[in-house]
Amino acid sequence: MPTREVFIYVQRGPQRLGPYAVEQVCVFAHENRVLPTDPAWHEGMREWVPLAKLLARRGVVSPWPLDHRFDWLVPVNRSPLSIAAGYVGLFSVLVIPAPFAVGLGWLALRDLRRHPDKRGRGRAWFAIALGGLVLCAVAAGLLLRAFQFGFRPPHFP
Repeated sequence: MPTREVFIYVQRGPQRLGPYAVEQVCVFAHENRVLPTDPAWHEGMREWVPLAKLLARRGVVSPWPLDHRFDWLVPVNRSPLSIAAGYVGLFSVLVIPAPFAVGLGWLALRDLRRHPDKRGRGRAWFAIALGGLVLCAVAAGLLLRAFQFGFRPPHFP
């Protein structure tokens, strides 16, 4: 038995839009011309519901573009090297992991250049900066210690 095509009406402020086919509503949603919270209705429904809920009931995957404001919080689509570099960078204050933090940071940046769709550049730069800072502090400490005792060439009799 063929299913009847459903036409959707959408309420945008004081304006009632429609009827639209589901595919057309998805195009409007992708273009942000309709919002997930806009009231929507189709024939056979008793009341208006949010458009996102209506589309979910129809089995439509959310057509709205992804909100990237919180990508820096959640490690989604991150380069594994940048994640590792970030954590090794945190531990680089213990001195021994510092060279590894710098190395992993550079590898992560190289990986991110090859895969521009991935994220994690901040973690890579963090590892390079903190690892480099610790290495500079260690080098400065060693040089100060050496100058404290003075550079004396070995004395041969």
